[in-house]
Amino acid sequence: MVVIPANGHERRRVLVDRVHSIVSNRVQNGDEQYLVRWTADTSTSKPPLSWHSVKDLVRCLEQIQDYLEVREKNLPLPSDTKPSRKRKSPDGGSSYERRSSPFDRRLQESPSDIYNGVLDADQYGHVFCRQAAGHDIPELDIRSVPTPEMNRIAHRSGVDKALMYIRNEYVRRLAKVPGKPIHLFNVVDKATPSLRFRYISEYVLDEQQGVYRASLETQQGCQQCSPHMGRGIGCEYTKKCDCLEYAAVDENRLDEERKREYQLALENGDSTMGFPKKFPYFAEGTKREKTGCLVPFYLNSRRPIYECNDKCNCGPNCRNKNVQFGRQVEVEIFRANDGRGWGLRCKQDLHEGQFIDTYRGEVITDAEATRRETSSSKAKASYLYSLDKFAESEGLKEEDLYVVDGEFMGGPTKFINHSCDPNCRQYTVSYNKHDPRVYDIAFFARRFIPKGEELTFDYLDKEEGEEMDEPEYNLGLGRSAAGRLPNEVDREDTPDPPVVDYLDRLRDDLLERLRWDVFGSLNDIQVKDPGNALTPFIGASIASESLASPPFTKISVYIDVCEEKHSMDEHEEEDRYAAPEPLIIDKEDGSSISLHDFVSQVHSYLNVNKEEILQCEDELYMNPVDLGDGVKAVEIVPDDDDRDWADGSGEDPEFSHFLRSGNIPEGSRVFFDRAMINQIDQEEYSIHVVLFVEGDNGETLDLFWERKNRP
Repeated sequence: MVVIPANGHERRRVLVDRVHSIVSNRVQNGDEQYLVRWTADTSTSKPPLSWHSVKDLVRCLEQIQDYLEVREKNLPLPSDTKPSRKRKSPDGGSSYERRSSPFDRRLQESPSDIYNGVLDADQYGHVFCRQAAGHDIPELDIRSVPTPEMNRIAHRSGVDKALMYIRNEYVRRLAKVPGKPIHLFNVVDKATPSLRFRYISEYVLDEQQGVYRASLETQQGCQQCSPHMGRGIGCEYTKKCDCLEYAAVDENRLDEERKREYQLALENGDSTMGFPKKFPYFAEGTKREKTGCLVPFYLNSRRPIYECNDKCNCGPNCRNKNVQFGRQVEVEIFRANDGRGWGLRCKQDLHEGQFIDTYRGEVITDAEATRRETSSSKAKASYLYSLDKFAESEGLKEEDLYVVDGEFMGGPTKFINHSCDPNCRQYTVSYNKHDPRVYDIAFFARRFIPKGEELTFDYLDKEEGEEMDEPEYNLGLGRSAAGRLPNEVDREDTPDPPVVDYLDRLRDDLLERLRWDVFGSLNDIQVKDPGNALTPFIGASIASESLASPPFTKISVYIDVCEEKHSMDEHEEEDRYAAPEPLIIDKEDGSSISLHDFVSQVHSYLNVNKEEILQCEDELYMNPVDLGDGVKAVEIVPDDDDRDWADGSGEDPEFSHFLRSGNIPEGSRVFFDRAMINQIDQEEYSIHVVLFVEGDNGETLDLFWERKNRP
């Protein structure tokens, strides 16, 4: 008998380093479980296999996600594909025992089923399955796994808990990415981007394959400039700035004599220092919305941008430094509801020429890029981007070029989709004018982009002077000067996907002005006027404005916290928690639903369901949990066995919502936070109302209003 050492925790975590993969799933005694294939000491068709609760596999979420993606592809198509107005319910098999309550933390642990081995543990109590054989040890050939019976059970078993853990882990990782926040938004399905994707703040060079930046000794800074040359903005004279030596000359500022000198310099290959050029960005002192944005000289061309660097004398706040400081805008990764997968949008307005972010990844050799491209299937999107901007001018051979691979590591720009009429464009940005092989690829707004509009760019954006013989995609091309990024469809004559604008229909500009105590009096609801003064909502001019543009005549309204509780309940349907029926706002006369219609009817609807709302909110309410590195999470996602939790018990809380009660302090008020819109079908829309409870996660009302007022 193997004795598993105790480590002071109620549940035993598995030893991640020994996990090979996940090969099946089931629900037993109400517990979501996964079959782990363990690494074997020798090559064998009978490696160790054992069933484990998802709670024991919180460090194996990447492997679980890999398995769930395969499982999703192999699921039989449902006979009725009519979209549901509610979230999908987990489909647990009827042969499994039901839990007495979906919110009971005292789940009974069922004994693990083990094949081809025995359970063991390391010195820290982390469990693994050790290869062993004997008359009392069941055997199972991996070539028959999953068995038909396993497949039958797996297809009927819910996986909601694993999906929730995966989503929470991804959000936790996003919170640790430096810079402005990156959000994740998905009301289409329960998918989450791959946990195997690693967020990085700069290129990772494959030095083992001989990929290097040019030596720092080759980097030169401007020596004739200073931080204070008149306006305190660093470089001010393009003729003096050494960093602009290779920048394009502004020929419009040349007289006839200087034009002849310039042509002679080009013919002889001489330096263009001393000729008038352009700084790439608008300096402070111009209009606020233009400061730091690309000037038209660069925005409307393919000219490379040369920024100042750490060796310059112009100081840290030079006007010619921008991209190197990283992303300064808040973005959101969202799930498109038209089958295009993930996309990216900004949480704030972007002005023409404003910097968004860079395309990052692993920098590899051309030969390695070719190998990776050849080894991947045709259906697999290519994330390869050739750094060939200076190939012709510097005489670089194709085999000597470097390539950026953003598939497994990079930034949020990985999720930018293609458009033939894009609102963004990519530009070459260099901090070392003597390094033609490694430079940044930076995305800038081509025009004003209102917040919430999807960011797009042309994957096959050509260089100046290049011609394209055919208007359609060059789909046989894995990488080019423009590169080829995800979500490109591998078939010819593919039209642009239809523009989905339903997310823009809801008038957030109106809803964000409300100060709405949902359980107070309707007459006490206030609204901010243009001067930020608070006035009564009833009788205010905005009350008569349409809730949406184009307007709605009929919508279904759901209480988000109650719907979430419904989605987390693992009971069979007949015993499952049922959220309140939706409120239907229907203007039968065909007139538009106004803000007053929405607020007044939703206010009554929320008060009718007040007791149920407070119970659900109470089970979610919590003080912030410190996850380290200054990150505080709303949802408890333990990732360290020896962490001391908020209650001081040293035990990690169960990975679920709705497990606690009696948390909301007496007298706490509940306010309207936001409304989330979802398109159910072509003519039907639903709105989920999200509420804020005073003090939840340590957020005071003042902080809540500050967050709401943040641009």
